[in-house]
Amino acid sequence: MKQRITVEDLEQLTEEQKQRLREWWKPQSGDFMYYLRRGKQVLINYIGDGISDDVIVHVDYIIGEELYTKGDCLPLLNIGQMIELLEEGKMATEIIDIKSPRGLFNTYFVWYGNGDFPKKYEANELCNALWQAVKQILKEE
Repeated sequence: MKQRITVEDLEQLTEEQKQRLREWWKPQSGDFMYYLRRGKQVLINYIGDGISDDVIVHVDYIIGEELYTKGDCLPLLNIGQMIELLEEGKMATEIIDIKSPRGLFNTYFVWYGNGDFPKKYEANELCNALWQAVKQILKEE
């Protein structure tokens, strides 16, 4: 099962959506991020103490401590982070997993919105269905 979005998923966003995602993201130890300047994925070891809220720290045991600014990075969101982002939107979220009778396939449905006509997002991976909903939220805000 896919646990987090990929760099290719991030490339689907407009610059405005990327900025909204950065504004929402509060980096935590254990998060994965994509460093835009070097085009590499990084695991966050910890957030810098007393330097700035905008500085993310990664320790590479060969190179040493590396500092990144939040403005040069995008989070590679995991399933939990996407659900959290959807829930902060103060709209109803429903996730349904449908399995075929013989287990040949799964389909995940994510309904998101208020009123009688919530939007439906569908994919064979929960992560992909959630990402579709998150992209829409980032577009609308």
